[in-house]
Amino acid sequence: MPAPQVSFFTRGQRHPHGDSYIIINQCYVQYIPPSPSPPTSSSSPSLTIPSTHPPSPSTSPQPLPLLLLHGGGLTGALYESTPDLRPGWSHLFSHHRRPIYLLDTIDSC
Repeated sequence: MPAPQVSFFTRGQRHPHGDSYIIINQCYVQYIPPSPSPPTSSSSPSLTIPSTHPPSPSTSPQPLPLLLLHGGGLTGALYESTPDLRPGWSHLFSHHRRPIYLLDTIDSC
């Protein structure tokens, strides 16, 4: 069973626009928790995540969360899967027990 996903919107600001209003500076954030088990598919590419801190001998360090940002007129779906429907970067990092935040700005649509 896949880990639950949590999502939320940042507040943004309301600005008058004619008889209505528009919301600016709002974005959608999706949290993908670390997967409890490593990937089992042999078709998945291996992923090596370099560590910036040496491991402490007395404690097991918790991995830092990753924030995945899109650009170039794309959306956060870019990190969810590849065009040929293989798992994307968010799933690969999750299977390597990294918490993921996918940021998707509203104005990217």
